Order: sequence, then structure tokens, then C-alpha cells
Amino acid sequence: MPFVVKRFIIERKMPFSCWLLCICTLWLKVSPTESESWNAEVPQSVVGLEGSCVVIPCLFRYPGADRKASDFTGIWFTDSNEKVYHSVTSKISSAFQQRTSIWGDLSHRNCSLKINPLLRSDGGPFAFRIEIEDFNKYSFTHNKVSITIKDSPEQPTLSIPELMSSGKRVTTTCSVYHSCPSDPPNFTWSHKGALSSQSLQQTNGQWKITSSLSFTPSKTDHKKTLTCTAAFPGGKKGSRMTTLEVKYAPENVVVLSEVSVVEGSNLNMTCSSDSNPAPHEYHWFTEAGTLLSEGHTFTLKNVSRHIGTIYCTAINTEGQANSSPIQFSVLYPPEIKVGSSCTLDTSGVTCLCIVDSHPASEIKLWGADPSTELRRIHEEKHGTLNIVTLQVALGFSDTVHCQATNSQGNYTMTLQVPHNHETHNNKLLYISLAATASLVTIVGLAVWIKCCDGLGRHIHGGTHRLDNGTLTAIRYRDEMLGPIVRPYAGAVGPGFLLVHDNARPHVARVCRQFLEDEGIDTIEWPPSSPDLNPIEHLWDIMFRSIRRRQDAPQTVQELSDALVQIWEEIPQDTIRRLIRSMPRWCQACIQARGSRTIY
Repeated sequence: MPFVVKRFIIERKMPFSCWLLCICTLWLKVSPTESESWNAEVPQSVVGLEGSCVVIPCLFRYPGADRKASDFTGIWFTDSNEKVYHSVTSKISSAFQQRTSIWGDLSHRNCSLKINPLLRSDGGPFAFRIEIEDFNKYSFTHNKVSITIKDSPEQPTLSIPELMSSGKRVTTTCSVYHSCPSDPPNFTWSHKGALSSQSLQQTNGQWKITSSLSFTPSKTDHKKTLTCTAAFPGGKKGSRMTTLEVKYAPENVVVLSEVSVVEGSNLNMTCSSDSNPAPHEYHWFTEAGTLLSEGHTFTLKNVSRHIGTIYCTAINTEGQANSSPIQFSVLYPPEIKVGSSCTLDTSGVTCLCIVDSHPASEIKLWGADPSTELRRIHEEKHGTLNIVTLQVALGFSDTVHCQATNSQGNYTMTLQVPHNHETHNNKLLYISLAATASLVTIVGLAVWIKCCDGLGRHIHGGTHRLDNGTLTAIRYRDEMLGPIVRPYAGAVGPGFLLVHDNARPHVARVCRQFLEDEGIDTIEWPPSSPDLNPIEHLWDIMFRSIRRRQDAPQTVQELSDALVQIWEEIPQDTIRRLIRSMPRWCQACIQARGSRTIY
């Protein structure tokens, strides 16, 4: 251990005892007990990245009280006494000029050395020396440190949650070790999110910095690459990547099947969806919600033209979703419907041929000569129905032949042309029924239109909803006939006719008595009668509008609000067309002899 031997100026001769006392005093000044209090704590080796910076942690101790910073001179040197750092910069070796500094406060006994940038030649070993003004100095040559210099940084450690679900927030972390706490690596991520970082000191001059990324994954993140990059001082980078596995509920559920199917054959369908994990359950439903089958595929046997729509539901651990209802294109041969016939009036013979087929049929009409096709005066289509009207002069033929042909087959029907004496009574019956039906319908629609245009404004556009249970006779009287029908009847005045069918609440004694007391007349409704009420078509319009909605009503109130909105949006032209179509309705009803018509 070094010690200071002071020079004494002896002005007079001293006895031997005095010399001995002085020597003992000097020996005690730097006794082994005091010399052991000089020590330093440095690692034997640190790891640094070439081109980056490195901080060698160093703490030293000395005997005595704390001193002010200006009293200290810190020096780092090599084995060859080359000055790596000196408080007086001019004394620093040219190889280390402007690259070294004390990363700490000597007055706080922190002697950490920072080298920036770190060169390949900076391997050391290095030792620290402290000089304290008016006190002492010490070189810690037994506490040397070397630097292991790496060409490239270590790759970061990337950690992601094992389970990652769409819509649920997650946090991923990226960690890397470094030796430059003053200038830690800078992290970048390939995904947007909220960032935070934390740095923790390790052993042997190493630090661990962790960057955290919080984000909410979605379906689009599935199978995407997540990359974390750490950029070190000096420009070198290290990165780590992983592929995201995101779970999400089924989406884009569709029914895959043949474009068209022949009636009577089997139809194979597959429920397809985009999901992770794959669905573990599939359900098949009719448009009314009736469960048809379970399984990824479904075979519908003996397909009918009246199949309606079908949809499937795909279910996995994350949720479920429905496909859009699919309407199948069922192919079937032509069928000439009941109601196709010929009638006689003053203008001549009118024949009506009604064909139901898919695909649409080519229709040919002829009389006695098959080679001469008769010219039609009108043709209209309603879905799969094709109605052709023919008009010819009286006496041209006793029969008219109607032939329909499509890719699935053909059908021919012979229509008998009535003679004058057979049609007189039918003609009178037709005119009478048509006039009566038109009058009743027009009167009924007049009330209905008035409901929508006037009084109905007080009851949400003319619609009325019955809540809490089924319709009974008492409820029909108290909630419909009294508050709704009676005011309408009064508004219309004489000639008002109420149209309702033979449902049990309608014909109950209490309801018939109420109508009689109020003087409200009703139309006699036979037990089996053709339903010529045009409002049935409006119900169909409203039903189809509800089915087409993307967001189907989930509650009774939502259904009620939707129906009111649709009711109010029905154009008045639609109602007028229904009124103008009444003569054709009556004609079809007479020709079908009261059976089912196309209307």
C-alpha cells in the first residue's frame, strides 16, 4: 500500500527515542487496517457491441470522510499505463480521445467508465486509479476488467400470449440485453398499439430492456407476422418475428350447392365459413327456423319447387354465425294451371292460358290447324307463372290448344270454346260477381286508404298491434271493433261494409251483437271461399320486406316498429294497382270455379 513519507526539517539534533517515536507514528498512519479500506468493485469482464457504447460499472471506497467533487481526479489506464480516461482530457491517450467519460459522480464514489463508440481494439484489461487532493491516491490494479466485444447484437426475445382471440386486448413483450444504460436500444414493432418499456440492471454490467406492445387483435391479424426490432447505438439492429394465431368466430358463412336442381332429385349442400378454429357444429334450418339437420354437409332429398329458403349456422369455440337464406333454382316441366279457359262475350272469344314452369316456357296457341299459330294480345309474368291472353272472332273454332315447352318437358291442354247459348247465364254471373267484388273491395280499400291518410294517424299509420296473448272475442270487440272499426264506419258513412273472415273471434256472439247494435254491416263469408281481399298482397309485401332486412327484429317491439315503418313506406300507386286489378281477380276466380287462382 502507498504511504506518504513527510520530509522533516530537523533544526536541532533529536535523541534516538524521538526518532523511534516518529517512525512508529508514520507506520501507524498507513497501517494495514487503514490500507484495507481502499477497494473497488468492478466485474472481471463485460460484454459490449462494436460500434455501440459500453458502461463498465465501478464503485470505490477510501478511508475518511466524504470530500467535494473537485478534490478527486479519476484515471482509467491499461497495463501499459496508457491513459484510457483522465479528468484532465489532455492526458487521455489519442486512441481514446473524445470516446471516454466517467458515467457517474466521483464524489459519490461512482467510477463507472463509458466508452462510446466501442472499437475492436478496446478489449482491455483496464484498471482505475483515484487521486484525492491533500489526502492520498490509490491504484486498484488488483481489480482489472476486460471487455468481450461482439460483432453483432443478440436477437431479442419475443413473447406473445398463448391464447389470442379477436376483440380481446393482449400484451406482447420484446426483450434484449445491452451494456449501455445511457443509450439503450430503441424498439420498433410491425403492429400498431400502445407502447411501454422497462429497463432492469443485471450482473456484470448487463442491462435488460423490455418493450411491451398492447393491442386488440382482429381476424385480419390471423397468420400475420409480428416483428420486433431493437436498434442499438451505432446503427446495428437485432429483430425477432413470429406468426400470430388469432381465434375468431365464424364469418362469411355461406351455403355451397349446385346452381340449379331438377325437381324430385337430391340436392347436396355444404356449409362453408371463415373461422379459427374450424367450426365443430353445423345446423341447417328452414326459413321458419325449423331444424332440418346437423353436420357440415346436408342432402335434401326429393327436392320440390315449394322448398322455400334454407340457411346454415356454423359454431366454434369463439361464437356462431348464420348464412344468408339461399333460394334454390328448382327446374320443373310446364304445368298448365286450373283457370286456363275460354270465355265468350260481345267482342268475341277470349282465352286465358296460365303456365307454371321453370325455366320459363315457350307457349304456343293454335286452333283447328296446328300449323297456324294464333296471335296473343297480352302476356304477363308473375314469378314462375306466365299468363297468355288470346282473343279471336266468334265461331273461328270449337277448341283452342295451349302448349308449353321448356328444357324439362312439355304440356298441352285443349280449351273448349263455349257457344252463345251456354255463356249467357255465365256472362251475367260474371258481371254481377265482378261488380259486387269490385264494389266491396273498393269500399274496403277506401276505408283502408282513409285509415292511412286520415284517422289512421292517431294509431300509427293504420296498424294495430295486439300484445300479451292471443286474440279472443272479447279482445277483438274491445280492442278492434270498438276503438278502430266503429270510428272508421262513422267516417265512411252509409255503404260501409266490414270484411272479416270466419275466424272464431270474428263470428262470436258478443262480436255479432256489437256490430248489430252499432249498425255495422258485414260481408257474408262462405265457409269455403276464394280470398279476394287485396290486402293479402300488402301483407306479403310487408313479410318480404322484413325478411330482406339485414338486421332482423329481435323483439316484439322491434317487429312492431319495423312493420309500422314498412306500412307507411308502401307507395299509394301500389294500392291503386291492386284496385285496378280486381276485374282480373274476379275473372280468374270465376274461371277457376272458386278454386285457387294465381292471385
